[in-house]
Amino acid sequence: MQQSQQLVSEFRSLGIVGPLPLTETEDIDKLRNEILFAVNGQTSESLPGLANRHRDLEAVRTLCLSPAIANVVKQILGSDVVLWNSVVFRKKAGAFSIPWHQDYQFLPIQPNISVTVWIALVNVNDNNGCLRVITKSHGQDIPHLPRQNERQFRGRADMHYVNTKDAVSVTMKAGEFVVMDSKLLHSSGPNMTPYERIALVSRYTIPGVETYDLRGLKPQEVIPVTSSSASGSARVSAAIARATTAGTLDDSAANFVQ
Repeated sequence: MQQSQQLVSEFRSLGIVGPLPLTETEDIDKLRNEILFAVNGQTSESLPGLANRHRDLEAVRTLCLSPAIANVVKQILGSDVVLWNSVVFRKKAGAFSIPWHQDYQFLPIQPNISVTVWIALVNVNDNNGCLRVITKSHGQDIPHLPRQNERQFRGRADMHYVNTKDAVSVTMKAGEFVVMDSKLLHSSGPNMTPYERIALVSRYTIPGVETYDLRGLKPQEVIPVTSSSASGSARVSAAIARATTAGTLDDSAANFVQ
């Protein structure tokens, strides 16, 4: 119980916990190879082919529903959790950096009750473009700039409002993961190695929250991670109270359901 309270307290304070290891039953090399075989030819520049593959790829689903991940997410969001989104990120050799941004700015979900899990499928460090975060930034609403063309990253924080002096690199071994608040400022550097940097991002919420596809048009199917007998509206109300306390829900999201 004390360890659980420390984890939630760290998440509430910093906006991120980890890196943490997946359970030993997951063979990360085997799962990564299965994913790469299935998405052969798809890169992060053709995102739809890499999004929500937990629906049809057992390897992606196995990682997203890992007991280690479910245990942490459950402590943050409560006992009733669903998986609503996943993306395989492939940063090719020589790929450029991803700008600073907050996920909640463009996630198709209402209200904003969501946590993000970033799973390293290979060893990641500053050389191949590891995740970079600004801890405690999840308490800020940073203005974002619209992209000027389709090849530009979909949401870029206005750097007039971002102080990167406290930015830290999140180095991870293959098979480790971090859990982030959807409002945490993060980015990734360029891949300066001859090898691909591969990661899987999965996102979780609770039953009763409205989720949509990448374009925000069609309702999104969810997969239960844990379950309880509470009604959808009761789950949302209870989760709002928990998420507000934990810092995973902003005032505008709370107003949405009141």
